Amino acid sequence: MEDVLYRILGADMSALPGIRSNAILQIISEIGIDMSKFPTANHFAACFGFVPRNKITGGRVISSKTDRIKSSAAQAFRKLVPSISQTKTALGAFYRRLAARIGKAQAIIATCRKLAILFYNTLAFGISYVEQGELMYQKKQAEWEKRKLENLAKKYNCSIVDNNAKQ
Repeated sequence: MEDVLYRILGADMSALPGIRSNAILQIISEIGIDMSKFPTANHFAACFGFVPRNKITGGRVISSKTDRIKSSAAQAFRKLVPSISQTKTALGAFYRRLAARIGKAQAIIATCRKLAILFYNTLAFGISYVEQGELMYQKKQAEWEKRKLENLAKKYNCSIVDNNAKQ
């Protein structure tokens, strides 16, 4: 089935983590294969309700809930997340990190958004997905946190002492 989908779509959609041919068919049957109706990947994710709809008044965010959209393609993306959460992929690590911090419901939506953007980029531009793995994701996350901590220390004129450094 993957060979037939590759010939029809012109891209290897099964390289995305957790996506199988039945989910690809369900998503494609709803949105089609023409991605020109979506200007960007964010527009693509928004049509499934995977982005927050911020209600702002007076410069303050009153609410930032996502839309409840009942489409079979959005349901297909949501059904993929439990299997992704169990894998040792970067997307699985992303889900587990968010689930611990903001809760499972919001982590599912955030993972669906990321998966929808990967799906769009693969289908629209033919960009093949290369899995970087859980360890690489955790390494990049640790580097980002260290850089953020260094910037905060610089902002408040503090210094950082590394107790784990070998002497």
